[in-house]
Amino acid sequence: MTIIAKCALRKTGQFLCTNLGVNSNLSLVFVPSASASYMRATYGEPFGYQKPFPYEKKKFTMMSEIFDKTIHRFNENTKAILVEGGPGVGKTDFAHKFAKQFDLKVFDSVHDDSLWIDRQSGYDLRILNEFLPPKLAFYTTKMFYENPHPKDQLGCKLQFQMYEEKFRQYCAALQHLLNTGQGVVIVRSVWSDIVYAEAMKASGFMSEGAMKYYNEVRLNSICELIKPHLTIYLDTPIQTWKDRSFKKSRYGEKNSPAFNDTYLSKLDSIFKTKFLPEMKKHGEVLQIDWSEEADDLEMDTVSFIL
Repeated sequence: MTIIAKCALRKTGQFLCTNLGVNSNLSLVFVPSASASYMRATYGEPFGYQKPFPYEKKKFTMMSEIFDKTIHRFNENTKAILVEGGPGVGKTDFAHKFAKQFDLKVFDSVHDDSLWIDRQSGYDLRILNEFLPPKLAFYTTKMFYENPHPKDQLGCKLQFQMYEEKFRQYCAALQHLLNTGQGVVIVRSVWSDIVYAEAMKASGFMSEGAMKYYNEVRLNSICELIKPHLTIYLDTPIQTWKDRSFKKSRYGEKNSPAFNDTYLSKLDSIFKTKFLPEMKKHGEVLQIDWSEEADDLEMDTVSFIL
């Protein structure tokens, strides 16, 4: 197949559309938006960032604020980049390959361990589930997918925890970016969490009241975050979501009453009709046909487009 790329180059105020004429399994569409993303690929080599502020070991005090202006570390790769897509499509693998091309730091998608293992003591709260009734249990992704009655709406507790942890993760990514100048790649970020919440609501897995509370929390918190510069969406058919998720079988998706066509079609629709148009308003959106995963040569082509 031939790559089809539509690049938005706002620097000259005009759009440059070009067919790259490279044999590939990829199909890319670079959707124009308010600001352009220009990045310099290193193809696995170090970028050569300025000396970072050691934020993990040293506090940023008032004196630090006087002598450390932060912005001198910024460069063309100092960007927050999201990697989004349906369940199981290969977002994490893509994010690590992409980050290697530009010497960026990856923040992998939030998982159950980060939700329920205490950061200080290392104690796993899920151990207590055998002593708790279902409504008070520390709900996990596996519990949601294996629940024979997902419309009992216990899954909304998991969604609230996911949002909170994704918010914390995005803050950590911004902290790294601002202190080091190194760009960050966030997999399945806090910005796309609303897609899963709305799909749960539309499928009957979340009540009207729970959705209202979720929206209140989200709208009063996400407004405080720096918006991403680039959103990369790995576009595949719903059947590919199912095939790859069943193959990985991390949470029991294959026989799950919740992981059904209705829920997945809602996810797909909300991603494309609500999430991506919203992302276009303040950054670039790059949609990639990920029906067939790219090799290293094709990843070089993605780097060339940016």
